[in-house]
Formats: sequence, C-alpha cells, structure tokens
Amino acid sequence: MTSLAFLNCRGANKREAYLYLKDFVKNWDVFFVGIVETKISSLDKVEINQFLGDECDFFLHPSDGASGGIMILWKAKLAKFTLARSSSQCVVGSLDIFNKGIWLIATVYGNKSFHERRRLWDQLEEYGGMDIPMVVGGDFNCILTQSEKRGGKKFSFFHGPQEMSNFMTKMDLHDVGLVGPKFTWCNNKTGNTRILERLDRCLLNIRALEVIHNTTVRHLERIASDHCPIVLKNFNVLPKHNRLVRYEEVWASYLASQAIVKKTCSKTARGDAMEVINVKCKRVLKALYHWSKEKLKNFMELKETLKKKIAILQLEESSDMVLSIEKLMMLRSKVYVFNVTLTRINTWWRQRVKVKWIQKMDMNSNFFHSIANGRRSGNTIRQLKNDDGVLVEDQVEIKRIFLEFFKNKWRRQNCQLEGWPPSSKILSEAEVLMLQTNFTKSELDMEV
Repeated sequence: MTSLAFLNCRGANKREAYLYLKDFVKNWDVFFVGIVETKISSLDKVEINQFLGDECDFFLHPSDGASGGIMILWKAKLAKFTLARSSSQCVVGSLDIFNKGIWLIATVYGNKSFHERRRLWDQLEEYGGMDIPMVVGGDFNCILTQSEKRGGKKFSFFHGPQEMSNFMTKMDLHDVGLVGPKFTWCNNKTGNTRILERLDRCLLNIRALEVIHNTTVRHLERIASDHCPIVLKNFNVLPKHNRLVRYEEVWASYLASQAIVKKTCSKTARGDAMEVINVKCKRVLKALYHWSKEKLKNFMELKETLKKKIAILQLEESSDMVLSIEKLMMLRSKVYVFNVTLTRINTWWRQRVKVKWIQKMDMNSNFFHSIANGRRSGNTIRQLKNDDGVLVEDQVEIKRIFLEFFKNKWRRQNCQLEGWPPSSKILSEAEVLMLQTNFTKSELDMEV
C-alpha cells in the first residue's frame, strides 16, 4: 500500500459512494482515507466490513443532523491511527505507518464561512511545531487564485483566501504538483450557471517533502459525488536511473579531498592536452564521489548527535560541577565541529537551490528546502502523451517514448552532398592565418 486519499462523498450511505470508494482504494493502493461530509451520526464495524472488508479500522466524528461529519479509514495491518483532535472541521491524528515512521495527518472539512474557518486555522496551528511529516488534506471550501475557478462570480482575494494563504505560510505547508482535472468540484449545472472550483487539496510540510521528494497529488474522476477524490502517492517505488555525478562544493571543506585530487591527478593519462584534462577530471570526480559516499556521515544525524553531546556537557557544567580540562577541551571541540557541520549543511543546500540572488550570508532555512525540493519536483516528468495521444504515466514507458522520439529525429538520412553552388563567403588563407595568430600585448592594451 502506497497512498493516502481524501474525499468529500456528500453522503457515505449512498451505494454509489462506497462502491466508488472501494474501487479507487483497490486501484491506487490506498491504506488511509479521510472522508468528509459523511452525513451520518453513527457507524459500526459490521457496516465497514460489508463494503471494505475486515482489514479496515475507522474513526467517525458524527454529523450535525444531515450535514457535516468526518470519517477516517485505515488498513489496520499496515498502519495505526491515534486520534489527537476531533471537531466538525477537522480530525487530526498520528499515523504510525509500519516501517515508515509516524506521520501527522489532518483531514479537513472547512466551513463555507471564513469566520468559522478561523477556528480551523487556529486548531491546526497548534501542531505547527512538530518535527514530523505532516499532511493536511480534504475539502477546504476555499480557493486561492482566480485560476482555481471557472464561472460564477469573479474571484476576490479578500479575507478567506488571505487567511488561508497566511495559514499555509505560517505552518510551512506546500501545495505540490497535481495530475488530473484542474478543478475538484462542480455544481453540476449547465450553460452560464456552471461553476468549477478547486476546493479540495493536499498540503505537505517540509519534513514530508524531504521523505517523498517527487510526490504528486492526483485528482481522480468525479463520479459518485460533485467532488473529486484526491490521492497522494507518498511511498511510490521509483525506477533506478544512472545518477549524474556532480562536484559537491562541500568536498572542498575537507583537507582529505586535496590529497585525493593530488593522488588522482598524478596518474598518467594518454592523449593530447585536452583529452588528458578530461580524463583526469573524470577520475577526480569519481574518486571524490566514492570517497564521500564511504567516509562522510549524514549531516543531519551528525548535527543532532553533536547537539546532544554538547547539551550533556553543558548540563554537567551547570550542576555546580567544575569540568575537567579534558571535558572542557571536548566541549570546545564539539562546539567547533557543530558550527562546521552547520556551515557544510548550508553549503550543501545552497548548491541545490541554485538561485543566483541568494547571498552567501543567507543561512540554511525552510526557504532553501522549499526551493531545492521545488526544483526537484519541477524536473520530474509525471505524464506524457504517446504517438496515439494517450497519456502515459509509467516511468519506464515515458523513457521509452523519449528514446524512440529522438531515435527517429536523429536517424541517418540520405542527403545530396554533390552539386551544391560554390559559396563566396569562404575565408582566404591570409584571413585564416590572421585568426590563428596569438594576440600581442600592444593589441590587448589598445582594446582594454
């Protein structure tokens, strides 16, 4: 199982709703579903077992009469959901995914009134300081830009959208790329009265983006409700590709890298001067890459380890105890290595950001992470049309389409090389000789 899903079903008692739910849960390997606007006040395990099997567990926040209601379903063999908060607008809990760690999942059913939605933002902001992956998904009943609406009244970026945008910024939540229909809700009318909006979305924090780099939110077909189900495929196994090795700026901060460069460059290489340089550069890059892979520790783990050791020594010093010279030197050493590690982390992220207007004094921050992960996500091709006009999403098939396209584009063609008219724009021998002559100092002084 690899996916989370959110759905506004407009009534969970409808046969069409649970049949469609069962279908996309199976097709998309869904192990967690947040369902809003269930319009039911009670539910027992027997009813769940009838249409989803006995492997699912659930939590239900009852509806208020015939409106509202939030239900959480999860595969008990694959994850365990622990409730943290339940209200009419959200259900928040920790999802312990076996062998994948703990995630904070919030299923949202935003009120249509922005006054009432303020309570939703306040409730969710209580979880902003948690250092674990967080996913906030569901029906927000709010759009952020004019491009997320078609038909009806003109969009106005006023209280509702402003407060939602501020909430996303404060919580450091990001709207990742989507696949499928642009709009998630339709009023099902015709002509000029037909309105489409993107009311449903799935937001991820930085910690979640670090875990599932190239994720996408998929909008499925709008069938059993006037809302699209949205699916977040967060544990997809991507095909392995030959990785392009690039020079890491952080390597230069290690003295050992200089010795590796000298040793590698001292080896002989055959060919002319340009070929020798190319061969030695490739050798150096390969040697540095394998050295860093074997020797360098994970920066984040090293940072946390150093921080704990520094805290222990400082606590010992503050408890009316005089540190020995050895421990005092150890404390100074740990602080120095910690600062060096922070600098290296900052360098590592800056190289991945590649934003020219970021100055070198800018420190490592969530902005760096957002830009770097955004570039990684933007460089991913998630779907492509084949020769028949059919959208293909399988990565292996996408690679094959590209390969066939360029094979056909650059295949050998029969060309007529004889009978061309002579060209008058050919350099004479004197002109060629002049271009090949080295510059003199007087010529350079004249131009500069």
